[in-house]
Amino acid sequence: MIETYVLVDPRDGRIRYVGKTTVGVQNRLRQHMATALDYAWYMPGWLAELKRQKKRPRAIVVAPFDNERAVYFALRKRGASLFNSHVPARAVDDPVVKSCTHADCGLADRRAA
Repeated sequence: MIETYVLVDPRDGRIRYVGKTTVGVQNRLRQHMATALDYAWYMPGWLAELKRQKKRPRAIVVAPFDNERAVYFALRKRGASLFNSHVPARAVDDPVVKSCTHADCGLADRRAA
């Protein structure tokens, strides 16, 4: 089963990353944190900085299916500053992405800065 998730900065509550996983969101977060210092360039050092501060992001499942592209673009349209090192493979002008609203991207009760 694929889940789409966001990682939230514990210091300011802002969504900083959108991903998808087949291993469960908490397992995927552990994988991210285990390599945070080895790959400090990843997510512009954000996870490495959190790890040095003995903090970790909150991982929140926003869709119980692969909706990474739509969530990513919906957050970017709302001005979120994301640390994704890639843009999920779909153009911004894709009709699926354009039609993705706050609610149908699984973000109805979440806030991004």
